[in-house]
Amino acid sequence: MMNIVQVAVGKYPLPIKGIGGENITFNLANALGEIPNCKVSMIDLKAQFHKGLDTKFKFEEVFNHNLKGELSIIHALRLALYSCFMSLRLIALNSKNKIDIVHLHNQLPASFVILVKRLFRLKFKIVYTLHNALVTMPGFNINKLLEKPVLKNADMIIAMTPSIKKYLIEQFAIPEHKIAQIYLGIDTGQINKVNNEGIKKIPDSIIYTSRICGRKNQMALVKAMVQVLKQAPGAQCFLTGSIDEKEYFEEIMDFAKERSISASIKYC
Repeated sequence: MMNIVQVAVGKYPLPIKGIGGENITFNLANALGEIPNCKVSMIDLKAQFHKGLDTKFKFEEVFNHNLKGELSIIHALRLALYSCFMSLRLIALNSKNKIDIVHLHNQLPASFVILVKRLFRLKFKIVYTLHNALVTMPGFNINKLLEKPVLKNADMIIAMTPSIKKYLIEQFAIPEHKIAQIYLGIDTGQINKVNNEGIKKIPDSIIYTSRICGRKNQMALVKAMVQVLKQAPGAQCFLTGSIDEKEYFEEIMDFAKERSISASIKYC
């Protein structure tokens, strides 16, 4: 029996309402749970709604810090607290039934697991999916500094595109045999059907599909529309996706109003 532990990111309990990258962990755990002779657990923040979910894996819940906010310091503190409790739960799970694989999706929880593995001389393999494309940006950034030790110590790395795989080999000197390139899947059940003919009738249109938050930087696109509209006055910009940060969304719309381009910026 293969014993696999999926480690949730620890920002919010999974699954998150709407379409969020963190839900990849939840969907993957379900898929793995359907494989014969495969026992799957997922360490996640404690949530009441977990009890009503029909899953192919077992939730291993840890203390929910309930910290809110999108500031960098809050985000870091949230992940640090989660990583501490997650590590303790991982040690306990391994003592009951030896773990074969731990799959991680974020640099901070992964760093804690690597440390725990060394300190307690645990034998499980670490699989790390690199979701953070910021490490491929030119020049120095904090993401590269934090990701490097995780990438070096993981037993297997999942890169979501061929270009990221190539970057890891060339810039981080990761051996090619340690990298598996696997594209992200798409749950077509969460895609709304649209009238293709209607879309064709909209000239010079830009559609940005993503969660609306500072991390996705929709503001950069809206600011660029000021220049676009000078060249193509009829251009339209459509923002689609869940509004994760209401204040950020309002900031975008206020900017559009101030620059008199509200008619060209639409949320749907």
